[in-house]
Amino acid sequence: MSISKIRIWFRAIRPFAYPASIVPVMLGITVAWSEGFTLNYRMAILTIIGTLFAHTGGNLISDYFDFKRGIDRDGALGGSGVLLEKLLSPRDILIASAVSFFIAGVVAHYIILQIGIKLVWLVAGGFIAGLLYSVPPFGFKYGALGELLVFVTFGVGITVGSYVVQAGGYSLLPVWYSIPFGLLVAAILHVNNIRDVETDVQVGVTTLAGMIGPDRSRIIYAGFVIFAYVSLLFFIISGKIVVGSIAAIFTLPMAIGLVLKVWQEPHLSGEECLLMDAKTAKLALLFGLFMIVGIVVWEYLFFRSPILESL
Repeated sequence: MSISKIRIWFRAIRPFAYPASIVPVMLGITVAWSEGFTLNYRMAILTIIGTLFAHTGGNLISDYFDFKRGIDRDGALGGSGVLLEKLLSPRDILIASAVSFFIAGVVAHYIILQIGIKLVWLVAGGFIAGLLYSVPPFGFKYGALGELLVFVTFGVGITVGSYVVQAGGYSLLPVWYSIPFGLLVAAILHVNNIRDVETDVQVGVTTLAGMIGPDRSRIIYAGFVIFAYVSLLFFIISGKIVVGSIAAIFTLPMAIGLVLKVWQEPHLSGEECLLMDAKTAKLALLFGLFMIVGIVVWEYLFFRSPILESL
């Protein structure tokens, strides 16, 4: 395969979106470790691999149906654009999506054999959600349910699933950790939908932003971002998550800047919108990573410190 072809496929799979799935995997693993469960590196790596292939399959199948429905067309900003520019054929994308989901399924099958039947329903739910996101006749992303679905899957689902793989059982603990991050992932999709309101209406696509209009949409975006921090503080104060998670607050200045940008300029379009998309994704990435680092540092300082162990 030539380098140019590789670049086209990288563009199609959109690896820049991978932090949205890698971070919750790392978060779930870290929470399990902080609870005293021994870190299983092999299962951790397999969880990351399976999640990335599932994410890739979802990206590709979404591109396929966006193209088929006429959502990706001249002047539109969403999607990878490889089908519109005829760099790849719809058949190529469909096959690649099927292969990605197959590999993810094989990895998931192996993990279930190791962990137990308890993981089946969560894995099955994730695969179904990935398909229902864009595949007709459901296509939740076209029916104003996209934000809810990405919150449940990329926020709660992946975090809880990764925790179960390491801990061997369910707990509400990873749910509390996942909610703040999940809200920021929902904000990424929502700012995308704000950008695409006019073009979505033209092809009969219904999104939350399209239903409520740009003015209310920027309030919703602000709500997603603000409540990510509010929920973080609430869970810390209520004792549901460790104080070290407060490290995510270091991203607050960036969050405030993004909220003000959307609030002051509700009719975002063109490159400005693409920048908001990327900046919100960066915020979610940094927020999640600061949470993870904060949990690890807190654990080492107060529970696994060599000084404490010697006392």
